[in-house]
Amino acid sequence: MRKRGEMTENYHVFNTRATSMREYVYYNHTRPNAEWWGVFSYGDAPGAIGGGVGLIEWFPTRSALLTYIADVFPYNPPGLGDTRIVASVVTAITANMQHGVISNADGINRLNHALKRYSQITWIGTFAELCNSDDAFCQDVRSWYRTQIDVDQKADTDQHAPIQPAEFDEFCDIIQEYGL
Repeated sequence: MRKRGEMTENYHVFNTRATSMREYVYYNHTRPNAEWWGVFSYGDAPGAIGGGVGLIEWFPTRSALLTYIADVFPYNPPGLGDTRIVASVVTAITANMQHGVISNADGINRLNHALKRYSQITWIGTFAELCNSDDAFCQDVRSWYRTQIDVDQKADTDQHAPIQPAEFDEFCDIIQEYGL
């Protein structure tokens, strides 16, 4: 039997840890290379309280990304519902993704269902995919990037074209603002 206040104390510990992890990733994982894994997610809350604001977060491995999702998304931003159940379901889904039982696309669908009113995930993939893939999200990010740069630079470029070597550094810098 749970002691009075136990959930509140445990939730506070997990939420504090999740907030610290999110801040660490935000400030320290800003320059991905081709093999790094990213996730674009946004808070699933009304806009008046910060919902809808998204960002791409980067990790050196897929395993680190999936662990992060399990450890952070059920707690930060906080949602409505029984966080213990949400965390348990998210952990099971990310474990199945890690072991290849379910694909990234199926995992995203399952995670979004489990994380309703917490966070929503639009994309999971590598930085190389973001730079080169025909995936609609990746093309949208590249198009957005090209609307952010000088008009003379983008005039001769297909907005959805893969990122060219000369664009790499600027692309890395600018995508940190995508979704904000």
